[in-house]
Amino acid sequence: MTYAPSDQPHSQFGDYKNINDHYETEISLVRMQHDYNLKKDVKGNLYFNKEMIRWEEDDSIVTQERVITYKKDGEINIDVPVMKKGYGKYGRHTDMNSLLSYLPNSVGMYETGGNEKKYLLFDPDCDVRNSSYSPQVVWDITKSAHVKLFPNGSVNGAKKITRGDKRFADNKILEEQLEEKHYREMTKARLKGDLEIDYASQCATFRGCSTGTHHYCLEMYKPSSYGESGPNSGLIRRLFVGRFVNDSGDVVKCTKLALEIVKNIPDSCLSDRFKRLRHDSKES
Repeated sequence: MTYAPSDQPHSQFGDYKNINDHYETEISLVRMQHDYNLKKDVKGNLYFNKEMIRWEEDDSIVTQERVITYKKDGEINIDVPVMKKGYGKYGRHTDMNSLLSYLPNSVGMYETGGNEKKYLLFDPDCDVRNSSYSPQVVWDITKSAHVKLFPNGSVNGAKKITRGDKRFADNKILEEQLEEKHYREMTKARLKGDLEIDYASQCATFRGCSTGTHHYCLEMYKPSSYGESGPNSGLIRRLFVGRFVNDSGDVVKCTKLALEIVKNIPDSCLSDRFKRLRHDSKES
């Protein structure tokens, strides 16, 4: 499942100042929705407690657990949502979406891979929940219990993962771009009349997060079995012509490059769409 930054709720408060103003306007203990309590310590740091009910056999115990701390210097500490024993079948330490409501829009969190992986987005100068946001860095918080976010954009307690750069394939014929085993399989399929090459685009994701960019690729497959028992069944090879492309000029560049790569391939091996592209390029 692909996650889109705009899927996340909008922040109710934003930064430390807005939360502090709310605190000062109201009272020192504020009952929030979803049983969140806002408090301030002697140093002036603001923190949210989450009311939880823990079960020990038939007895229930109400606990208060600190989940977010806003420090006066701009540092934000987050207790990462996890499943905890004793809180029932759905005893999540805290719901990620409700937690995000009390974090600024410069912070995002999401789950992917059947909720097996958890990632953090953080950019002090951007709204990472905006639909136009294209992440260059995500932080893996799958095994994290606590993370610290600093005003300079650094993060402690998480693994940093950097997205690859936009790049294009070499301008070489297809035979020179394939491994021998793939070219051999493609040749066998061609001799049986069971080879087709298509030019396709894919929405580019980065650790399950939408980037607002596209990958352009050549797909070599056997039409007799393509997609029969899964999205990649019958697929011989997928060769990326351009990765993380979003500029219209780069899209044109990818198309021209794809046509150059297959210039030695006859029309009989190309999909109808690809043949039209070849025909249109000769006409122009």
